[in-house]
Amino acid sequence: MVRRAPVVLVVLWACFPPSLDESGRRCDEAQGRGCGSGYVCFDGLCSRPEDIDAGPDNWLTNGGFEKVNDAGSMPLLWRNLPVGQGGEIASDTTFVREGVRSVRLFSRDGGEQPGVMQTTAGEIRDTRFGQVWCARAWVRSTSTDGGLGAQLFLRERPDDGGVAVAENTPNRVRVSTEWTLLEERYVAEGAERLDVRVVNLGRVKKGELLWVDDVRLKRSASSSCTW
Repeated sequence: MVRRAPVVLVVLWACFPPSLDESGRRCDEAQGRGCGSGYVCFDGLCSRPEDIDAGPDNWLTNGGFEKVNDAGSMPLLWRNLPVGQGGEIASDTTFVREGVRSVRLFSRDGGEQPGVMQTTAGEIRDTRFGQVWCARAWVRSTSTDGGLGAQLFLRERPDDGGVAVAENTPNRVRVSTEWTLLEERYVAEGAERLDVRVVNLGRVKKGELLWVDDVRLKRSASSSCTW
């Protein structure tokens, strides 16, 4: 009988070095200097999403249109669109999503495309490339069949207010007599000014009204928007 030598199995355990801690390392997405797995580039530094303070839940001042001028007719830090699109806005208490006021968009004689936008004093300043901004607004109209609609825009411009640096392509949302949510996600190019506006989908008839309330804008610590 032939005796077999015992077989000894040797298990080699590979030693992997721990993941590098990239917290605080400088990054620049525009220059292709990103961060490693599990980190995001936030304000030029690599950070873990859970460690980031992305600022307030709403960067907009008077996003609920509660503060008005002395006459009580216009919300502070908001205005109607330029003459090219026309239309008018007014503070209103008829329908509100929260608080006691909203803003009403209308065309006095019909044929205009009303909208509400921030004044220069209300705009966000000095965005940076790659920042993720999340916006939302609630709207309702006088249309019982969704014949009216609205869009939520985010736009970056230079300090002189000239040609837009970049702008989102917003969803086209039909709006009825129930409050409807508009939501947008926008990745910044980087500019001196960022503004938000809500606009009717098209030109409206006299008596067709759109109400806007609870407009919010915040930064995201990740690539997605959550509220």
